[in-house]
Amino acid sequence: MNQTMQPPLAHLPVHAEGRKATWFELFFDLVFVVAVAQLSAAYAHHYDLAGAAQFAATFLAMWWCWLGHTFHGTRFDQDMPRQRLVGFLQIGAVTLVGYGVSAPLTERAWAFGIGIAAFKLALALGLVSPWLVARHTAAVPPHPEHLPERFGLFTIILLGEGTASAVHALDHGERIHASGVVAAVVGTVLSFVLWLAYFDRVKGHGERQVADAAAGRRMRRWAYGHVPLYMGIASLAAGTVALASPGALTPQSASIYVGGLLLAGVGLPLLGRARPGHAHG
Repeated sequence: MNQTMQPPLAHLPVHAEGRKATWFELFFDLVFVVAVAQLSAAYAHHYDLAGAAQFAATFLAMWWCWLGHTFHGTRFDQDMPRQRLVGFLQIGAVTLVGYGVSAPLTERAWAFGIGIAAFKLALALGLVSPWLVARHTAAVPPHPEHLPERFGLFTIILLGEGTASAVHALDHGERIHASGVVAAVVGTVLSFVLWLAYFDRVKGHGERQVADAAAGRRMRRWAYGHVPLYMGIASLAAGTVALASPGALTPQSASIYVGGLLLAGVGLPLLGRARPGHAHG
């Protein structure tokens, strides 16, 4: 082939066929979800409207970091030593964030703030970076197999946190209470139903080819459609623990729990509508 006919972006990393999440990425996800588990536990102990608002703001700040790392990694990560070094720095930042999430606006605000800032500095991405590079999505697209796998793995881990919360509900107190059993059963059933809906119904983990601007917009709707789903799953996990105590079920706590279920119910249709080939895609 004539060398002058090479596309202008030929020097960029190419997609490896059948690329899978690396062991380092799995390690990173687990450390990140530890921070989410800490946040969920703190929310379970302040399961009211103020606690819900703090949970939502804190979760979004953390998830935005994960999103930036994931999109950067699916394009440019080649599992090189220098990239792992940056990754270890980010893991350290997430550890600090995990310490701060239990009181992100009060006595541990310094840890949460420094952790988020350090993570962003290591990644060199600003809060608006996904939109600034959005017009280049088709030219430098995320990996069509790797990116959905990363989101699917994070979904699995959050659903696992929901199952772990069922165990905590049964272990809530010196002996098993009927309220704990009900909370554990409902939490376990919902985790299974959400797993079934995500992987079997809406195919949230399906391959994402980005060949043009329309596909790029559909991919971004798919990515951000995970926001209410993830917040709903994490909120339900906190609610499973919070409602395990006798007398914990009140109109307010019940409405907050239903709110988490509604969030997940909003996210799933968004993912379904963002599927390739959908009539409104």
